[in-house]
Amino acid sequence: MNSKYAYSALSVLGLVASAWAAGRVFQAPPPAGHPTMKVAPAAQALHNQMSKLTMAAAKKGEYDCCINPPCEFCAVHMAKCPCGKNLAAAKAVCRECKGGWDVGEGRIAGIKPENVKAMSAQQVMQMMHSTSAAAKPAPPAKPMATKTSSGAAYRRPK
Repeated sequence: MNSKYAYSALSVLGLVASAWAAGRVFQAPPPAGHPTMKVAPAAQALHNQMSKLTMAAAKKGEYDCCINPPCEFCAVHMAKCPCGKNLAAAKAVCRECKGGWDVGEGRIAGIKPENVKAMSAQQVMQMMHSTSAAAKPAPPAKPMATKTSSGAAYRRPK
C-alpha cells in the first residue's frame, strides 16, 4: 500500500473516531462515599465525619463523584457531589475533581482528562447557593401579635 494512501486512510479513521466520541453519551458513575483510609490522628474525627456524610449521601444517590477517591470539596460545601452527573452531561466539575482527572483518577470510561472543564469560582458559588437554598427548611411561621382592648400587645397561643 502506498504510504500516501495509508496516511489518508489513518486521517479519515481518526476523524470518524473523533466524530463518534464527540457524539457519545456518558453515564454518571454509581454513587460512592469516601473509603476508610489511614489518616493522621489529628484528622481522624474529621475523616470519620466526612465518611459518614458521603456514605449517607451516596445511599440517597446524591454523591456521584467523578473521581476515585471521591472529592472532599463538594462534601464540605454541599454535603453531596453532582460532578459525575455534570461530567456525563458535558458540564464542568469542581476544581478538586478536575485535578483528580489531571492525575489519572477519573472514573467515567471514555472521557479524556483534557476534555474535563473546571467550574469558575462564580459557578461554584451559584451551585453552592442553589443547593443550600433547596436544602434549607422554610422558617417557622411567626405567631400573630394582637392587641388587647387596653392596647397591650400579646401573642396568640398556637
